[in-house]
This record gives sequence, C-alpha cells and structure tokens, in this order.
Amino acid sequence: MTVFTDLVFGFIFDFYDFVDPKIDGADLFLEAVLPSSYGIITANFLPQKNSNFIWYLLGVILAALFYEWLSLQAGYLVYKGWKLFYSIPVYILGTLFLRWHLRFIRSGY
Repeated sequence: MTVFTDLVFGFIFDFYDFVDPKIDGADLFLEAVLPSSYGIITANFLPQKNSNFIWYLLGVILAALFYEWLSLQAGYLVYKGWKLFYSIPVYILGTLFLRWHLRFIRSGY
C-alpha cells in the first residue's frame, strides 16, 4: 500500500519528493523495508476489542505523523503541495486495511 500511495501522490501527482525527485536505490530500499517492518510491528500489537483499537489507532497515527514530521525536518521528505494533516486519512485507512487483512489471514481463507 505504501508503494502504491507514494507512486500516486508522490510520483504521478508530484505532491512530495524523497530528497531527490528521481528514484534511486536508497528510496527503493526504504520503501521495501520501513513500511513492511512498521506494518508487522503494528499488526503484532493490534488489540481485538474495538474500544481498545480506537486508542491504538490514535497512537499509530500520532507515531506515523511524528515520523513523517521528523522526515521533513531531516530533509528526507520534501512537500510540494502536500500538508502533514493530509496524511491522517491515509494512515487511518492503512491501519484499518491492516486490521482487516490480519483478520482475513487468521480466519483461514
């Protein structure tokens, strides 16, 4: 999902760049490693109850926003029309998809 989102919003619509507008090996490495690692950790601790999940979702969103803000401060991520708060619905949908996907895998289908 991260690669798709970055391709659509970052490459096609050109709302942001990762350091340099052209894609290089470091970008590919980070796209392959960071989101999948973060997703595994997030899925591993997903609570079963909906009341707990809402607080967990809020924590995941805040952690992701903080990481994105740090990327901006470090100069790795450069906005060209994107705003930090635009990422909130993306993180919500991504976490909801991760929760659905984990339930689907555990259901045995």
